Amino acid sequence: FGASSLLEDASFEIDRFFGDGTREVEWLPAEADQTALGRGNPVLLYRSASHAPLGRPTEDWVRFFVYQCEKVRRDTPDKQVVVLVDRVGSGLKNQDPTVLRAIAPLIANHFPQLIGRVDVAPVSPVLFIIWRIICLILDPAIVQVFNLVEGENWREKLLETYAAKALPERLGGTNTAM
Repeated sequence: FGASSLLEDASFEIDRFFGDGTREVEWLPAEADQTALGRGNPVLLYRSASHAPLGRPTEDWVRFFVYQCEKVRRDTPDKQVVVLVDRVGSGLKNQDPTVLRAIAPLIANHFPQLIGRVDVAPVSPVLFIIWRIICLILDPAIVQVFNLVEGENWREKLLETYAAKALPERLGGTNTAM
């Protein structure tokens, strides 16, 4: 993927990658992380409801993902990334298994220590059951990184992990800029 020269390609910066469209990915403010990993870890917010499958080639998504990982590794080498998957308004129309199949091996093979935690919220009972089945075939180390946030009080649960001023209002926070 040309990771060594990828950081020189500004087209994979968030502002340029999404242009004037809705950003599917956003780095939360530095004070967002309140997790057990320790304060100050970079938090990447992924808005799954904004994703349009086939909206751009999978190769572009892979390069975007590698760019973001390499940038974090360069800028905060002693930190792990916390990923927050915002599923508010997400449905089958936003699912893109092709991109997931391309990115999952990259994480496992090239960035296994970079992703410290992945929170997915809100999670429906159906998705939770599917996750439990998938867990049977996944490496336990990968399963341990994921936290599916379910139940009526999922917003309150997120506020136990993330600073309210960093979280968008739709996730229970007070950040009106997102």
